[in-house]
Amino acid sequence: LEGLALGPVLADCRQSLIVVSDNNFSTTQTTQFLALALDIVTPQPAIALTPIGTYATGEYGQSAAEIPAYDPASKRLFVVNAQNGKVDVLDASNPTNPTLITSIDISAFGLPNSVAIKDGLIAIAVENIDKQAKGQVLFYSANSQDFATPLKALEVGALPDMLTFLSLIHI
Repeated sequence: LEGLALGPVLADCRQSLIVVSDNNFSTTQTTQFLALALDIVTPQPAIALTPIGTYATGEYGQSAAEIPAYDPASKRLFVVNAQNGKVDVLDASNPTNPTLITSIDISAFGLPNSVAIKDGLIAIAVENIDKQAKGQVLFYSANSQDFATPLKALEVGALPDMLTFLSLIHI
């Protein structure tokens, strides 16, 4: 497993969970997404996971699915595809059948390492092609129809990774 993200709340009020697994650069393994329904089992607190849907990138022998982040307002799942220098954007409005909408091409800036979302704002950590040089964090609107230009780009230290939002951030 490479990453986990909470997905949309299902029609039956269960929470969905998106699991991402890449193929570790192997031609014998598959890059895939798995949507699960979370069931809280009582009387003893426990969690049961039930598969409800999958998405496969169709790319083999590449690192094509790393870090997922879900935006509840747009019902989109954003997944780092470091091998292609992109962040894939999936329609997760129907978690039983997530589909690729588009990809955010980050290759002009470097390679994406991580993605995070807060209130419809996407932050993507981008490492410089020169790993010793400073990286960037790029910001986009989650419901954008055109991801050609970031809303803002901030210079950060080398090899930025593991993004999270604080309440005090103003872009």
